[in-house]
Amino acid sequence: MNPELRFSAFLVFLGSLAFADEALSRAQFTQEVWKVGISSLAMEGLEENPELSTIIPRLVYERISTLERHEISGAERGVLAREILDMKELEILSKLSKLHQSRDDLLFNPNKSPAALAKFEEEIQTKNAELSYWREYSPQEVDIPDSIPVAFPEAPNGEPLWNVGAQSPRMYRQSNGLDMLVFGSITGVGDYYAIEIFAFERSGEKAIWEGVGASEDFTQISREISGLLSELILGRQWASLTIQTDPPDALITVNPGGGGIGYWSDYGLLPGVFSLEVTATGYKPEIMSETLGAGETRFIEVKLEPSDSPQILVRTIPTGANLRLGNIWIGRTPMVIKAPDKTFALTVEKEGYKKRIVPLYPDTERLTIPLDLDISDPAEELAKARKKLYNSIALFSFSLAPTVILIGVSRNYAGKTGMYGPGTEEYQEAYKAYLYTYGFMWGSVAINVGLFTNVLIRIAKYFKAVEALPY
Repeated sequence: MNPELRFSAFLVFLGSLAFADEALSRAQFTQEVWKVGISSLAMEGLEENPELSTIIPRLVYERISTLERHEISGAERGVLAREILDMKELEILSKLSKLHQSRDDLLFNPNKSPAALAKFEEEIQTKNAELSYWREYSPQEVDIPDSIPVAFPEAPNGEPLWNVGAQSPRMYRQSNGLDMLVFGSITGVGDYYAIEIFAFERSGEKAIWEGVGASEDFTQISREISGLLSELILGRQWASLTIQTDPPDALITVNPGGGGIGYWSDYGLLPGVFSLEVTATGYKPEIMSETLGAGETRFIEVKLEPSDSPQILVRTIPTGANLRLGNIWIGRTPMVIKAPDKTFALTVEKEGYKKRIVPLYPDTERLTIPLDLDISDPAEELAKARKKLYNSIALFSFSLAPTVILIGVSRNYAGKTGMYGPGTEEYQEAYKAYLYTYGFMWGSVAINVGLFTNVLIRIAKYFKAVEALPY
């Protein structure tokens, strides 16, 4: 194929690339859990009491091992992205080293195959291009989730506490694949103990707690350490809430958070407003809404009052919906209503959500009603439709360039066929080139038609979004 013909084919190839939906390789974060290890403490001058190295770590482990998710900070995001890119670069460099070694061995082989040598050179060029790609890859483009589940893996000996021993805590964390290692020391000072606790993370070392206390202070010290560690492990501020009920078989529901029966506790709640519902058969339900401050630890004991008349706890998702029995407004959810003596139709309404009518039976104890969103934001839908319309117009406009060029090139070859007599070699080459470019031209026209049809569809959807506006 002559140079002009290859150039024409290249133009069509570029045109097709403009519309291809093939994504380049992206760096992915594949880690499944955020591993936290708690080590026994290093001891100085307390060898006769080895149990002192584990008392505080075990108390800390009991309090923080219920934490569930770690929110990845900006600093951690940068460290993780850099580690992922460095690993990719090391993998490619390792493969390149092997390819260079294999190629060099082949060069000194008197029976070498030129084809095999060419294949090695091609693979080396491909790997070099891949290496350049990852070296220029921005850490900000690495796909890293906002949060990840927390895990507290067992030590190699099967125990919940790890044992750093004489090793460097920083190297010990890395060699055991931990994202965080909690380590410290305890030193005897007369009747007291000097205690230091550190957290070794991916982003560096942090001092958690330093002070002096007696053995009877260990429980309080462990609470303070647990509170400070919780913010690091969760990656955010936290609050602690514990609920205990009377009667002990009452059902506890905490939003957001969870619930239980008789007793419920969570050391990793988000600070802010929470709602609490406690119900039990034969008792009046208790509903309250309060605010937890950052780092606050609160204990609530709920004692329910006996009730002779049956009552129903009505909840909606989300809360704050209006409840009506017929035309009578009875309140907003969550709320407790007296059980009816017959089945009623309960109307549930909340702005932005679809109205629901559900039956309310006399023997119902709890009723949870999920609400569906009514409609999406018309202004947001219009903005999306406008963006898609502009993109479709841009793609159609770009697609016209290869078509126009191919029309000119095909006409040029058609003109050359008239310059030579039929049957001559020049005529055959010009005619063959004309057929190629003419075919490419119609292929490009087909792309134009498809993209123009897409523009018409986007225009129709745009006007539909305009009609949906409330003004």
